[in-house]
Amino acid sequence: MTDPRDEMLDIVRRLRARVKNGGADALRAPRGAVRPAAPKATAKRPTPAMEPPPAKAGDVLAGFRDDPALSRADRLERLRAHIGDCRRCPLGASRIQLAFGVGNPQARAMFIGEGPGYAEDRRGEPFVGPAGQLLDKILAATGLSRQPAVPSWKWVYIANVVKCHPMIDPTDNTKRGNDRPPTPEEMAVCAPFLMAQIRIIQPAFLVTLGNTAGKALLQTDEGISKFRGRWRDFTLPEGGPAIRLLPTYHPAALLRNPNLKKEVWEDMKQLKAALEASQ
Repeated sequence: MTDPRDEMLDIVRRLRARVKNGGADALRAPRGAVRPAAPKATAKRPTPAMEPPPAKAGDVLAGFRDDPALSRADRLERLRAHIGDCRRCPLGASRIQLAFGVGNPQARAMFIGEGPGYAEDRRGEPFVGPAGQLLDKILAATGLSRQPAVPSWKWVYIANVVKCHPMIDPTDNTKRGNDRPPTPEEMAVCAPFLMAQIRIIQPAFLVTLGNTAGKALLQTDEGISKFRGRWRDFTLPEGGPAIRLLPTYHPAALLRNPNLKKEVWEDMKQLKAALEASQ
């Protein structure tokens, strides 16, 4: 059996090579629960002493032992416990809370954004700010929810490419409007955690939200307007069955440009039809 750590080393080697050759927008992913309780925390200004050493390529899953005999909820809890109060990359020095993921550990549909923002940093849950509130409305209009739903295929899972809040000014985590997209290096460190979440949940469908997440998982340099709304196949690093992936716009883009809502609605209708047909 292939060692997961070797797989993750290969992921990060390829990501870092891509970063070196292509610059800040060149992240490439390999072809390839209920929300765990988060510790309470208060905003604070990080000091230089909080700066962690850079994570070594591929070592973020070192010591993690997944057990397929456990329930998917328990496996996600085990992964969350392994991540702990993560300081493996510089994002961990400034963030308040890590936002692991939320929703159905056996979800048929998994939504993936780029990273937590101001509100998520305080709540420890993905998509709870204005963009998250709009996402909840989009899900509800499609008959889906991050909360338990009947039938269970309507209960989705939501995560991000990185688990910690990327900030324009990391010296002050009290600022609003201090969000930025994660860098390729930051995503490279966190990629094994997202791959592990996908591996455990085994969703039938992935929905990437926005340019950053879409480019990361689809191995493309195109912008979101070029590839949204078209089904693709995504395969985990170790192989296995292809997962159908549908890219769409990030809810934050809809807040800036309401004209995009029609396109997102068309994408969500595609997802709903695929979910219903797969039952």
